[in-house]
This record gives sequence, structure tokens and C-alpha cells, in this order.
Amino acid sequence: NTANWASVEGNARLHHYKLQFEGAQALQVNNTLVQQDRDSIYSSYVLDLGGKVVRNNISTTLLNSNTETNYYGVYFGSKQQHIDNQTFIDHAVPHCQSNELYKGILTDYARGVFNGKVMVRQDAQKTNAFQQNSSLVLSPNAIMDAKPQLEIYADDVRCSHGATIGQLDEKSIFYLRSRGIPEAQARHLLQQAFVGEAIEAMPNDAVREWALGKLTAKFNA
Repeated sequence: NTANWASVEGNARLHHYKLQFEGAQALQVNNTLVQQDRDSIYSSYVLDLGGKVVRNNISTTLLNSNTETNYYGVYFGSKQQHIDNQTFIDHAVPHCQSNELYKGILTDYARGVFNGKVMVRQDAQKTNAFQQNSSLVLSPNAIMDAKPQLEIYADDVRCSHGATIGQLDEKSIFYLRSRGIPEAQARHLLQQAFVGEAIEAMPNDAVREWALGKLTAKFNA
């Protein structure tokens, strides 16, 4: 088990990375609690590639106005992995925004869970909140459970949430193959493009390239 607590003071910026590629029998539970003060930005970047059972709990409370909260997550589950992401963003004050994007790929007998909740309290007018979870399920035995949630008590807000679960587009695979790209490579390219939006959000070049390299290795495994 790991526990992280962060207090992001006024006008501060925090980029928080969690890159996980544990062994096949590892069990891991991560708890992250964040508080943000006025004009602060907190950005979380989570990459889950390893572990037998992994659960990430992350919660952010916005204590003052003009804060920005960003959650980006990428997961790739294979064999019998179980990867579980539980998120909570508490909009308790006005004039704040949050962006949440989790993308994952599941194959073999893997199981993924996304349970994300955004709370917009009565005083949190002028809130902008976006939440999206998208997953590719590449095996008939893999399972994805997605539950994006918005709980809104204010009336002057812009909020959206959603979840998609699908497979690779066979027409896109055919197109790439017609251009001389082998099928396996075509599938890897489409998978990389699918999670690319969340990976590209990582501002650190070295970390982003490392993450892409680890993902490529998983595609080729």
C-alpha cells in the first residue's frame, strides 16, 4: 500500500506522475489525497502496465476559486490482471475547472474498472468539469466496468461525462494493411493512437518517451 498527500498552495503548479509496471503477482493499492488553494493547478498522470491486482484511489478537494485539476490515466491489462481506478473531484467553490481523461486497453482475461465521481456543490457556480473514460476490449474474455458520475447541485455550470467501450476498427486495420503495414504492426499503431491523447498530456519529454516505450513493449509481448 502507498499513500500520498499533497497540499497545493495558492498559485502553485504540481505535476504528479505514477508509473507502475510491477511484476505479474504484485498486489498494489495507491491512495492519493490532494487539496488545492486559489489559482493552483494540480495534474495527475497515471500509467498502469503491471501488477496482478492494482487499485488507484485519488481524491481532490478544491478549497478556493480559480483552481484547475487534471487527471490523466492510461492502463494496459493482459493475462489475468485487474486494474481499478477510483477518482473523486470535489468542486466546493465557484470558478474552478477539472479535466479527467482515462484510456485503457484490455486483452486476454484482464479486467478493468473505472469509477469516477465529480461533485459540484451548490456554491460552486461557474464550474467547468469534463470527465471521459474510453477503453478498448480486445478479447471476448476481457471485461471493462465503467461508471462515470456527475453530481451537480449548482445551476450555472458546464459539465460533461461519458464512457466508451469498443474494439479496434477493422476498416482502419484494412486500410493500414493496404498501405503495406503488417497486420500486427497495424494493430499496435492503432492501439498507440488510441491511448496517445492521454500519454501526450504528460509535459515531461523524458517521462513521456519512457511511457511510450513501455507501452510498445506491452503491445509486442
